[in-house]
Amino acid sequence: MIRNTERKKVIHCNLMGIYLAAAYNHRVAVVFHAPRSCSHIAYNAFLEGRARCLREHPELDAAKVDGSNLYVTCLSDKEAIFGGEALLRQCLLDVAGLSNYDYIIVAAGCVASVIGDDVAAICSEVERSTGVPVLRAEGAGFMSKNEIDGMLNITKALCQRFVQVDKAPKQKNTVAVFGMNYFASTRAEIAEVKRLLALVGIKKVLFPPGAMDIKQLQELAQVEAVTAIHSLPHNLAAVEAYAKSFAARNEQQFFPFKIPTTMEESYSLLKELGESLGRRGMAEEAIRKEKVSHETFLGRLRKDLQGVSYVLSVSMPARYFKIARVLQLLDDVGMVLQDIVFGAELTKAEIAAHKAELESLPAVSFLTEDDLSSLPASLLVSTIAKECDKPQYCISYSRLGRTGVESFYLKLLDTVINEKRLVYEDERRWN
Repeated sequence: MIRNTERKKVIHCNLMGIYLAAAYNHRVAVVFHAPRSCSHIAYNAFLEGRARCLREHPELDAAKVDGSNLYVTCLSDKEAIFGGEALLRQCLLDVAGLSNYDYIIVAAGCVASVIGDDVAAICSEVERSTGVPVLRAEGAGFMSKNEIDGMLNITKALCQRFVQVDKAPKQKNTVAVFGMNYFASTRAEIAEVKRLLALVGIKKVLFPPGAMDIKQLQELAQVEAVTAIHSLPHNLAAVEAYAKSFAARNEQQFFPFKIPTTMEESYSLLKELGESLGRRGMAEEAIRKEKVSHETFLGRLRKDLQGVSYVLSVSMPARYFKIARVLQLLDDVGMVLQDIVFGAELTKAEIAAHKAELESLPAVSFLTEDDLSSLPASLLVSTIAKECDKPQYCISYSRLGRTGVESFYLKLLDTVINEKRLVYEDERRWN
């Protein structure tokens, strides 16, 4: 398997992330200055998530959110030899003439960068002649050692163009959340972020860029505070850095928001929010109520889950998946760990990293995947579905706040009580 080689050199395509950051805003056109095939990658990724997104966000108009805002210049061998600036210019003029769009985002792929097309100059020229704002986003994957976060890339471009520095008094109890892809998130995840912030008095939360129009983007300069949320640690640092610079420029308060994946982390987050926003009393009262309500919830679960044995199968690296957090969640309802299995998807170094993190815990025994054929426990808890003769609960690498934690438990309960062969915590992984 490729992952079992210790190689980690990857060339990332950035075009897909750029389009997905704008795909659900029908007032925005995205133009790829690239071969036709590059658009297929982005368009297919959009189609794969579209049905789920429409279910999660019924406010979207399915007739308008259909991928028709994606255009490609279709660079060919001819342009690779003689240059593609004329092709890009004509494409942008054609799109600008449709009058359907508030602005255009242009992403140049690898071919355009290799042949040296001056994409920035063409964008400026078309904007001057048509009056339609044309923004450029970096799309050439081979130019960067790391994948570029499409959401952050687009957010930066939009804020630079449309959000003017505003040092006037801010709107009280309003927050802008950078980094969280609104349409890639579920209603439950969005609601939980809003709920946690509401517990400390925040009444309005913006998630740029989402499907925000230019006027709504301009409102970002007026919010009282700014934070950053991202599920991937290596992306979070970049999002936080940008959020801090945005807040400093507009004389807004920045506060950290560490995604809580357990209830203890939720309580810690509320405490930090109370201190950061000067609302300590509200936070303390919220924590007290959360603890009482959650303990009542756990009490009901323990009637059916206390003493149930399980094996944990891990196929995700430690940088994404923290075994101790899951063990704590299952221990809180009285379940009993039998063994841990490290999947064949992990490299030797990744397995060693997991074992190092487990050293502070009670002794744990380890099985191989071959042992899953006759599981020595009542339940398999896995991160990637495995062949197994017992009920299996395939979990995500994280969950968000109390809503996510309690959803985790309810699906676990369903798996155990009804002896279901395979239940996914995150249905997006298979539907």
